[in-house]
Amino acid sequence: MEYAIRGVAKGVDHLFAEEKRMLWHKHITNCEVTLPATELVKRTRIVVIDDERTTFPFDVLQEQGYSIDYWPDVKDLDRLERGFYDIIILDIGGIGRELDETNEGIAVLKHLKKLNPAQVVVAFSGQSYESAKIPFFQLADQYVPKPTSAITWKEIIDDLLKTKVTVGHYWETMRQALRDAGASEKAIKGVEASLVKAASGRHVDLCKTIQKLAGPLENAVTLAAIGAKIVALCNTQ
Repeated sequence: MEYAIRGVAKGVDHLFAEEKRMLWHKHITNCEVTLPATELVKRTRIVVIDDERTTFPFDVLQEQGYSIDYWPDVKDLDRLERGFYDIIILDIGGIGRELDETNEGIAVLKHLKKLNPAQVVVAFSGQSYESAKIPFFQLADQYVPKPTSAITWKEIIDDLLKTKVTVGHYWETMRQALRDAGASEKAIKGVEASLVKAASGRHVDLCKTIQKLAGPLENAVTLAAIGAKIVALCNTQ
């Protein structure tokens, strides 16, 4: 009986070790669930920040199923920093003056991309700017001039959903941020294994896991937020 129990225990240990090995080597990009376009559109959170509401075709796109909020100014910077929205459509002039009176929306764009490079931001403006400010526009994932038709906006958003709101984009950005923070390749593989585990439905505290594997990183909360987006795209629920 004792030998039988030991044999069972060894078998269980072997199964857990095998599961750990499989999780370690499985790539998170293989876990992404291909959702129907209508479902992806419905699940994607978009905010338009513009002091002029009439410059964006809200009604037409909302009728098409897009979930779009409107802010006349930066109402909640913390929510933007935490990556609550998948796509931010940001007016460059006339908003963000309380945060930066001189640079306005450009300062907001620069701040968000510095804090969370995975955040998808579309710069939206009808103004012209001096050449010194043009490089900041390159931080945006796309620049759209005013005015722009509803059909063009639909094409732009749909393209961003295919190319930017993806596990591949989020993971590559997260992996590069970990490298930039000095994390080892072994630690990065460990983070990926934890994401695979979370995507399979297991509970994982991503922030604590990142800090345990890669050290006490200043941007651990931001990285965990990116990780949460990855897990969400691997979950059909």
